[in-house]
Amino acid sequence: MGDCLAAVDHFSRAIKLRSDSVSSNNASAYHHRGVCYLKLGRAEKALVDYNRVIEIDPTQALNFFNRGHKYVDMNETRRARISFQRARAVSQERTATMSSRVRSQGSCGSCLRQPEIAAQTSISRAKRGPVIRF
Repeated sequence: MGDCLAAVDHFSRAIKLRSDSVSSNNASAYHHRGVCYLKLGRAEKALVDYNRVIEIDPTQALNFFNRGHKYVDMNETRRARISFQRARAVSQERTATMSSRVRSQGSCGSCLRQPEIAAQTSISRAKRGPVIRF
């Protein structure tokens, strides 16, 4: 519990420091703080953070999925169903987008034939982005 309390404090400070700009890094801080709130039994605060994450970045199915589970815990089945349906739709949209992007780059065949090279390329691209450690 103490680790979660400390983590909530750290994520809250990170959010406050970056509050002047909406970014995916902020989304990550809200997401992780929401997870900590769940572990601490603060469902309402977790839900607020999940809603904020979705507002910042509505392209991540996991955020809708997490919110859906929180609604299930709160016996709000209609809202849970809507969140799960949105998670599925976002997941399908991302899959379609990724497929068309791969086809347009002409690398689909090489990804299938050489998955380890494709994975290394993805890892290298991910490393280029900003990394914030807490």
